[in-house]
Amino acid sequence: MKISMNTTCYIGGGGKSSMEGKRYFIFVPLILLGLIIAGLYFFYRTQESHHRRAVEAQLKSIVNLKIDQILHFRDEEINHARVFVENPFTKRVLLEMVGNPEKETVRQVLNLFLALNGDLHYADIVLVDERGKVRFSLYGRSFTLPSEMMRTLKNAFYYKQPLLTDLYREAHFMEPHFDIVAPFFADGKGGKPVGAVIFTFAANNFLFPLIKTWPIPSETAETLLVRREKDHVLFLNEVRHQKNTALRLTIPLTREEVPAVMAALGKEGFVEGKDYRGVEVLAYLSKIPGMPWFIVAKVDKKEVLASQRILSLMMISLIVSLLFLLIAVSLALHQREKKRHYRALYREVEARRVSEERYRVTLLNIGDGVISTDATGNVEFINPVAEELTGWMQEEAIGRPLEEVFHIINEETRFPVENPIKRVLREGVVVGLANHTVLVARNGTEYPIADSGAPIRDEKGEITGVVLVFRDQTKERETTKTLRESERMLKLVLDTIPVMVYWEDGQGKLMGCNRAFAFRLGGKRPEELRGRDLSSLGWEEVKRVSLMEGGSAFGSEEILYVTPTGQQFWVKETRVPLEDEKGEIFGYLGVLDDITRRKESEEDVRVMAEMLDVAPNAITVVDFDGRILYGNAKAAEMHKYERWELMGMRVHELIAPRDATMVDKRISAAAEKGEVAFEAIHLCKDGTEIPFEVFVKKAYWKDKPVMLTIGTDISARKRQEEQLHLLASAIAHAGEIIIITNPEGEIQYVNPAFESTTGYRREEALGRKPNFLKSGEHDEDFYRQLWTTITSGQRWHGHFINKKKDGTLYEEEATITPVFDEKGDIVNFVAVKRDITHEREMERQFRQAQKMEAVGRLAGGIAHDFNNMLQAVFGRTEIAMARIGPDHPVKKDLEEILKVGKRSSNLVRQLLAFARKQTIKPKILDLTDTISGMLKMLRRLVGENIELIFMPGANVGKVKIDPSQIDQILANLVVNARDAIENVGKITIETENADLDRDYCEKHVGFIPGSYVVLSVSDDGCGMDKDMLNMIFEPFFTTKGPEEGSGLGLATVYGIVKQNNGFINVYSELGKGTTFKIYLPRVEGTPEEVPEEKREEALPVGTETILLVEDDEAIMNLGKAMLEFLGYKVLVANNPLQAIDLVKNYGGRIHLLITDVIMPEMNGKELAEELKSINPGLRCLFMSGYTTNVIAHHGVLEEGIHFLQKPFSIKELAEKVRETLRG
Repeated sequence: MKISMNTTCYIGGGGKSSMEGKRYFIFVPLILLGLIIAGLYFFYRTQESHHRRAVEAQLKSIVNLKIDQILHFRDEEINHARVFVENPFTKRVLLEMVGNPEKETVRQVLNLFLALNGDLHYADIVLVDERGKVRFSLYGRSFTLPSEMMRTLKNAFYYKQPLLTDLYREAHFMEPHFDIVAPFFADGKGGKPVGAVIFTFAANNFLFPLIKTWPIPSETAETLLVRREKDHVLFLNEVRHQKNTALRLTIPLTREEVPAVMAALGKEGFVEGKDYRGVEVLAYLSKIPGMPWFIVAKVDKKEVLASQRILSLMMISLIVSLLFLLIAVSLALHQREKKRHYRALYREVEARRVSEERYRVTLLNIGDGVISTDATGNVEFINPVAEELTGWMQEEAIGRPLEEVFHIINEETRFPVENPIKRVLREGVVVGLANHTVLVARNGTEYPIADSGAPIRDEKGEITGVVLVFRDQTKERETTKTLRESERMLKLVLDTIPVMVYWEDGQGKLMGCNRAFAFRLGGKRPEELRGRDLSSLGWEEVKRVSLMEGGSAFGSEEILYVTPTGQQFWVKETRVPLEDEKGEIFGYLGVLDDITRRKESEEDVRVMAEMLDVAPNAITVVDFDGRILYGNAKAAEMHKYERWELMGMRVHELIAPRDATMVDKRISAAAEKGEVAFEAIHLCKDGTEIPFEVFVKKAYWKDKPVMLTIGTDISARKRQEEQLHLLASAIAHAGEIIIITNPEGEIQYVNPAFESTTGYRREEALGRKPNFLKSGEHDEDFYRQLWTTITSGQRWHGHFINKKKDGTLYEEEATITPVFDEKGDIVNFVAVKRDITHEREMERQFRQAQKMEAVGRLAGGIAHDFNNMLQAVFGRTEIAMARIGPDHPVKKDLEEILKVGKRSSNLVRQLLAFARKQTIKPKILDLTDTISGMLKMLRRLVGENIELIFMPGANVGKVKIDPSQIDQILANLVVNARDAIENVGKITIETENADLDRDYCEKHVGFIPGSYVVLSVSDDGCGMDKDMLNMIFEPFFTTKGPEEGSGLGLATVYGIVKQNNGFINVYSELGKGTTFKIYLPRVEGTPEEVPEEKREEALPVGTETILLVEDDEAIMNLGKAMLEFLGYKVLVANNPLQAIDLVKNYGGRIHLLITDVIMPEMNGKELAEELKSINPGLRCLFMSGYTTNVIAHHGVLEEGIHFLQKPFSIKELAEKVRETLRG
């Protein structure tokens, strides 16, 4: 009945389970199928996204690669072009080819271009001039530059560097090309452009193959190069899917779905769109830096997604397969559930057999060895553990005596041990083996074991056998050994560590301690203290400082103890509770660390901190992250912070931003070298800045590396340095020469003014005595008195004439002062000297100007009256000569009177010329033509023994001067040169252009920078010494004998040159000759014709009415007589007022006014203006022996003025009157 009930119960439970299992195995597969489908869909989407990213990365890398290749090609070729045209040899050949293409030059250019084109990668190499005209082509082409070439050529000249043209297609270049235009210039890049070398590249040879290549096989992928052309996009290269498209295929910008259009509109990166075929593509867009091109790498979307379509088909197939599999599994599970009921019945039958088997399996799998024997001690069963330990297999051991299989000995004595089976059989009780029993296996291996034997009894209680259970104790022994070793090591550690350790039972009784604890209590052993009360150890507590946090009952405390001997010591005590297995506290572990030295150190640190706070320097401790860990009181005070504000601040908050980078570098150097010193500007809290000198040393703070910084405020020192620098700068830039010597006179310092003045470099002067500057102009007594003065401690002031390095003498004003030390001893001499050569020259010129002014006043004072007197002599003499016959006895006397008068007139004229009071009418002249016209006259002056050479310069400029003054200059200079030559010699006249700069003029007193024409007159005569050179321009100075010269010739030349704003230089050496160089300002304009003197046989006469106004009655009467002699009707007035009244009351026409310039009441110019207001058509002729500035400024006549210089002849008067009347 029992079995039947159990069976029934098992069957009922199995049926219910079968129905639940059926539903389970239907829904679970469906859920799994749904999850798999969801997972596959997620996988598909992930793969698709990953694939798109891979395509994007591939396209991007291709674009970047091609951009890098294009830019590398461009930069490399531009650099080659630049090196080529800047090579000195190449540039010389190119300049010769453009300027003068000789046959040899053409050959050199051809060789250069052939060498460049060695690898045949240029379509052509062309040399053009600055206008773009082709001067040479490697392949002999002759053509007009295409517009793109011409545009780039102009830009290359403007930017002065090689430039790359755009892609283009022109008539003579049917295939797409581009060029590199490399300009070259006459004098480097700063000069005028001369031409350019143009390197032409065929795009099909490099650019298009580069664009066309694709790193992986693809049926649709391609790279496009495009540029924007107004409202279209132009394809620059051949596309893959159409033919003949380079520089021809265009797409309007309105087609924004096309990637090429997107690129032209400024879009970059990964895009989707339709290409020029209308096919959907994936593309990557980018602009090529520095070029007007855009690059597009694209591939058909269909090709990209082909693998994804295959993957989707595979996933659909997998889902269908899983669906069929699910149906099959469901059917199989249904059949399985049917079989399960029958299997349950079978299990009931097997249950008993399994129960029996379980015991057997337990014995086989137990961790101990098990051997059972029969009543005679023969083995009946042996489990696997026993097999392993004994070395006997069950089939071998069954039936054998136990002693043979289970051989045991004493581990220490090595004698056999009594078999426990015998004792069990004998005594019928459970027995165990003694310690140190070793099992000897069949192969001789020994195992320490522990075992026990028990009898097997039948239903009657009779012993039918014995079961022996034993285990291998090898691991147990190792564990025990390890435990004992750990205990020993723990005791060793406790006794070795320097801290004191004890443990007590919670009632204050010592359970144990280490040696350090026992030693502190008088050198006792730990065993002696075990069990003693802690309070009886003899330590008296003086002070306790709790270190507990959060109110915990346990923690650390710092305690000050005093021993019975009076010794005090500090300990840090930490107590930890000891808990048993149940978590109950049974005692405490105490650890005491002797911190006496630390406390003493802390006290030392406290005292040190107080000392640091009174230090005069700012002292901080900064970690290597820049955070301030400590700052003394001075650091806070200097930076105007509270001390607590300073702690934790970043050190950069105290540094001026401009010094931050420098401070970082110094800190890094301190970390490497250990210490460093530098200066930096520190910021205070209020924003003010302080210069600091900082010393940084690497140190340790709480076992961490830090920086100890000591800062000193160097504001005062900086101010002193600034003052010293200012002083040094002032000395260095002073215009005066400053020399510092030692007491022996050896030079220790000279400033730049010394170098610029003397021509000696500082290195040449240092260590020497100043006597190398001696000129020989001072005697030894002069220097002896100077030295006596300064060595006696007095200041010396005076003038030197010294000699420069080039031998030039110069005058300087000097003050030499001794410098004393604290003891009053002379340690240096300081000389402050000023070059006064220029001042002396200016003084000389001023004296010369005063002299000229005096002569001018003299000349002006006598010229008017003297010339009036001469006029009377001239006029009356000529009238008298006209009235007598040619054979009259007094005619020769009258001619002699005229000669003397003319010499007197010339003397006055020369005086006026020297004083720059001569009345002149300047004209723009070509000096070369003017001199050429005078050569015949000049050769008559020098005679036949002297050769006169004229050497005109090339393209000599124009000058503005009165032509008569050129005559005066050349006549005087040539005559002087003639007189300087004794017998045979040579006089050379030269003309040239000269441009005087500021440096030249600073070295030549009186010269002004500008453009000049130089007139040089040189001779190889006797020359002049220095003294004579200083006197040659003085009026009335002459080296000629009486009646040979007036001494006004060179003075006249000097006055004329100065009157025309020019300069004159004289170079002469005794026995070698003299050269006069005259600098006249160069002007622009067309030379004016100088009318030739007309030689008329008869005097020009007339019948017009002339009003003559002259305050000198004798001259007035003479003038009237001369004019009436010439046929004119003459009205006279003795003063201007009389003349005005006469004109107002005269009823007829007055044609001409002849008036003296200088008159009382009103000058001649004012009179002329007054009379013209009455008679507008009145013409005017002025006459005077000296004009002052009435009708001339500095002697230059105003424009349109007619002037007659007194004294004049009847002929001069007749010609001037007709000239004025003609207008």
